[in-house]
Amino acid sequence: SLICFIFYVGVEACMGLWGSSFLVRVKGVPVSTAAFMTSTYYASLTIGRLAAGFFTFFLSSRKLLYLSVLLLLFGVVFLAVGMGSFAAIGFVFTGLGSAAIFPTMLHETPKRFGTKNSARIMSLQLALAYTGTTFLPPLLGLLAERFTLAIFPYLLFLFGGIVFLATVILERNVRSSRR
Repeated sequence: SLICFIFYVGVEACMGLWGSSFLVRVKGVPVSTAAFMTSTYYASLTIGRLAAGFFTFFLSSRKLLYLSVLLLLFGVVFLAVGMGSFAAIGFVFTGLGSAAIFPTMLHETPKRFGTKNSARIMSLQLALAYTGTTFLPPLLGLLAERFTLAIFPYLLFLFGGIVFLATVILERNVRSSRR
């Protein structure tokens, strides 16, 4: 669970902090367009968070979480392959995919770990979320300086893949501990 929080917020923070630079330097998008496209990420994140509440009437939290991470990964792939302003679609899908992840992971904490332990675990989850926000964007910056900013979507895909894998392992462990 803690790994999910570190890497999910890493994606969120890196999108906001490095997205425009990636678009300008790697995709050749004008600065004003890149800033607007990064704003579409935040807009889709906001709209997605509002819509996610409605989806809970039709999907379990587990399914919503899996679909969200897959949508995030799809958006990041689109960032990697989309050309020029067309990469904006990747920002929108990444934002929509990101929208439900954080609140759903928090919502699942009492179910996964019991209400007795949930307050302590949520404290750890939030602490590790701040840790991811603090360390992963600078790590991306150091790697981009060492290699190239073109690694941006690949690192985001790695972070999202870690979230997906950690979620699968966590769900498996929770199900097996209930038996």
